[in-house]
Amino acid sequence: MKIKSLFIFTLVISALIVWACPAFSQMKPQEKIKVYEASIEGLIKNCSQKSAMIDSASENIRNEAKTALMKASFYKKNKEILVEEMMENNIEAKMHAVQHFLNERFFAIVRDHNPRIAEAYSEPDNVE
Repeated sequence: MKIKSLFIFTLVISALIVWACPAFSQMKPQEKIKVYEASIEGLIKNCSQKSAMIDSASENIRNEAKTALMKASFYKKNKEILVEEMMENNIEAKMHAVQHFLNERFFAIVRDHNPRIAEAYSEPDNVE
């Protein structure tokens, strides 16, 4: 009987914790903005490091380095707009979600030449 009571008590406490955690995990807008900005800065740094391979003997690596240079330029020029859009779209303040959003925006402009989206942004520097 004691084991059954203990099990039910543990189950109820666990359910309360699971129910209460999302309420405590809500970030303030200023905190989300800081996470977004830090994520963008981290991606700019990563892209800048990748761009060091621009003189590689491999054409594929050179192309990746050029894309990385363009991404870094795009992120630097449009950081404020990107942060505002992430706030408006309530993007989860996690690196994978931010990176996915930023990649979508970058390729929507550079590869797809989507004029509806492109008019809000400064285009990245072209690398030849």
